[in-house]
Amino acid sequence: MPFDDFRSFLRALAAEGELVEAAALPGHEPPADVNHAATATEAPATLVATVEGRIGRLAVGVHGSLPRLALALGLPRSLELDDLVASALGRLGEAVQADYVAPSAAACKQVVLRGAAADVTRFPLLQPPGQPGLALDKALLVTRDPATGAVGISLAELRVIAPRQLAVRPRLGGALERHVAALAAGVPLEVAAIVGNDPVLPLVAASNVPPADDAYLYASALRGSPLLITDCESTELEIPARTEIVLEGLAEVDSRQSDGVSLAIHTITHRRDPVYEALRGGWAGDEARLLEQWAAAIRTRDPDGAARAAVLGGSL
Repeated sequence: MPFDDFRSFLRALAAEGELVEAAALPGHEPPADVNHAATATEAPATLVATVEGRIGRLAVGVHGSLPRLALALGLPRSLELDDLVASALGRLGEAVQADYVAPSAAACKQVVLRGAAADVTRFPLLQPPGQPGLALDKALLVTRDPATGAVGISLAELRVIAPRQLAVRPRLGGALERHVAALAAGVPLEVAAIVGNDPVLPLVAASNVPPADDAYLYASALRGSPLLITDCESTELEIPARTEIVLEGLAEVDSRQSDGVSLAIHTITHRRDPVYEALRGGWAGDEARLLEQWAAAIRTRDPDGAARAAVLGGSL
């Protein structure tokens, strides 16, 4: 059974003994038991109910073990990674369209912030191990391919430069690295950074979806039921209707950043009492390594995406 949203997945993790809860976290610097780079088998996911000085709750380690990946896909928890990947690719034999939800009915629009109020530091961001400053290390970036019009989803680490300015570091390849090429030609690139999502979406972002395929179609096929999407508040993009936090903005060429791109935020929408999601241990931790292994296994089985392009055969 697919999950309604990120919150229902957290409840399922707790029921399976794959998530523990902590009452509070003083300040926004996490103690070792929340953000350490523990092995996937040692550390369950953690949900922190309150972070002093920040809005919303904090969840880490959600994709940090094979049983959690299996649960995200609705598969037996005993399966090995290759079996999970094979089962996931097999679901693409039957396309499932995403369903549209009016913005007025979309949970991600419960709170809308614009201009100076669109401050990313209001959420319980973590400091990546061994790095200065705060970052959103498990952001999914929604962009639209300038050539095909297909929606792409990419994993990225977003380092905070200022409350409304983020340095973009793409992770595990994906659509963003193709789409930012438009910036060199002076074409604006709208971006929606989404945090706290349907649990299949990070797996989609790490799956090398072919350029002509729409990531929401892919996600719906993996779920086996339609992903609910809605319109952004201030950009011409669609987003998952039940995501926890949405940062809308424009990508900009920025020679000061190592990857040459930054994201200027102009609008934030989020659910009431949002759940902010982060990687346990950042990109040096075992949760990130498991996502890297997932991406590698997908590329090994279908290196050019031809099988997926053939079975999906279209866009929204």
